[in-house]
Amino acid sequence: MASTLPVLCLLALVSLSAADKCTSIDSSTNCRCEVGNSGNGLDLTQVKQQFQAIPDPKTGQTYAWGPCTNDLNLPDSCTPANDPAICQQDGGTTYLVGKYTQADYETDVSKESTVITYTGGDDSRVGKITLTCSKDDPGTATFVKEDPTLTYNLAYTGKYGCLVGVGTGTGSPVTKPSGGGGSGGGSLSLGSILTIVFFSLLVVYFVVGVIIMRFARGAQGTEMIPNRDVWISVPGLIKDGALLIVSPCRGQGNYEKV
Repeated sequence: MASTLPVLCLLALVSLSAADKCTSIDSSTNCRCEVGNSGNGLDLTQVKQQFQAIPDPKTGQTYAWGPCTNDLNLPDSCTPANDPAICQQDGGTTYLVGKYTQADYETDVSKESTVITYTGGDDSRVGKITLTCSKDDPGTATFVKEDPTLTYNLAYTGKYGCLVGVGTGTGSPVTKPSGGGGSGGGSLSLGSILTIVFFSLLVVYFVVGVIIMRFARGAQGTEMIPNRDVWISVPGLIKDGALLIVSPCRGQGNYEKV
């Protein structure tokens, strides 16, 4: 029974970290993608030049975001020839932060949220923008922070962050089914499938374990819990792990001097 624990833990980690890839489907604009084979995805063709001066209040720098071909036409390295998607304007100088031709889309279907990572910027700059769906709202783009160094994080909330039927190219928000049946928008993401598999295996693990402990080994009460000692030790292990991480930051090392 103990041999099933690593498998369950691995499934838990995978299900928590899994994200759906949104794959580019339009080489002419470089800003339409489809999530899996669902027929739904992002259509950013209407963003155009709406977000050209996104301020960073702390530094006075501004940022421009244009996810499609020829959306941005700024000085220095942010001319259309360099495929700019995010640019940084610092005083009289403009820096390329990331290219739309080097974009990676990851979508959380359940939250209708997508993180786009743009690479290929000047001096290894990287741009990230998190899109969150807000239907019928043109939306706003904001600068969030530079973290880590030379990685610039932006956020956008509005209709362009909503999943649409990319097969039609109309840009209309997808209508999610309210009841049973349906297709397209109602399909399960990879993360949802792995979560269902994980909890199903967890239930089987406990049910089969209890049956074996009760009828094969004659256990009663809490002794019927499979690997009881392991589960009892979990809270203590979590506490020890947390203290191990926090103690160096608080200057409370437990090492003895030699």
